[in-house]
Amino acid sequence: MRCTRMLTIGVVGAVVALAACVPTPPPAGSPSGAGCGKAATTGLLQKKQLLSGGVVRDYFLTVPAAYNPNVKMPVVLNFHGFGSTATEQALYTQLDPKGAARGFIVVTPNGINKQWDYTAPSADFTYTADLVRYLDSVLCIDGRRTFTTGMSNGAAFSSAVVCQTDIGFDAFATVTALTPACANGVKIPMLAFHGTADPVVPYSIAGPFTATWAARNGCSATPVETRIEPDIQKRTFVGCEAGLSATLYSIEGGGHTWPDGLVDLPQFGATTRTIDATDLILDFFAAH
Repeated sequence: MRCTRMLTIGVVGAVVALAACVPTPPPAGSPSGAGCGKAATTGLLQKKQLLSGGVVRDYFLTVPAAYNPNVKMPVVLNFHGFGSTATEQALYTQLDPKGAARGFIVVTPNGINKQWDYTAPSADFTYTADLVRYLDSVLCIDGRRTFTTGMSNGAAFSSAVVCQTDIGFDAFATVTALTPACANGVKIPMLAFHGTADPVVPYSIAGPFTATWAARNGCSATPVETRIEPDIQKRTFVGCEAGLSATLYSIEGGGHTWPDGLVDLPQFGATTRTIDATDLILDFFAAH
């Protein structure tokens, strides 16, 4: 394992300890699949670190109990919102235990200063690319099933980082925020959730921004609308190019919250209990 040893400095400037080895990612362009055949520790929410851009970044890693180092597994990256943390995102969404039970490796990174920069050039884009390359070097991951999701600022980041073609995400899902289709022409399956009473990110962006992705993916301009629950309207754009899709779940009266999140967040509005965003996101990723 390539790594950098980080020094801990005391208040008087003296070196007081030599910290543990912090891994570094392999260089861009390294052959993929290097992690296959290597043993890995299974379990939920393992605290990990990676050196990216000269900064030690941290993340949680969940490796399913059924992990086989000789069988490629899909990976989901789960990004927290502004002012939140990886710990809070993991607990709130319950993506780690649910994803692991369905055979997904789940990665929940921490942003710098509790936020994500999704305007290029971004140190967070670099970190994400470094993280995916590093994971590929130590785990047997499927490069054709690498997914990203997130909430709020993390959702906006998820829909922007897929534009970075050096990473190669295969689908993304967002909750409570979204950015328009990539300026560079990237086509990718997408799924979005947004509450009509969101007090933070206006619901008014959800439909138009989803429509940009639908157009990019070659879908019809008018979605099929389905009332799947009393408070849930599902808008599915059909006729997309093979393997592509664009879908928006509108939560009527829903706030800036994760559908069926672990706890209610009344300061951010209502949380629907009629659908579970985590389950639906995993269904979506499993289909791709």
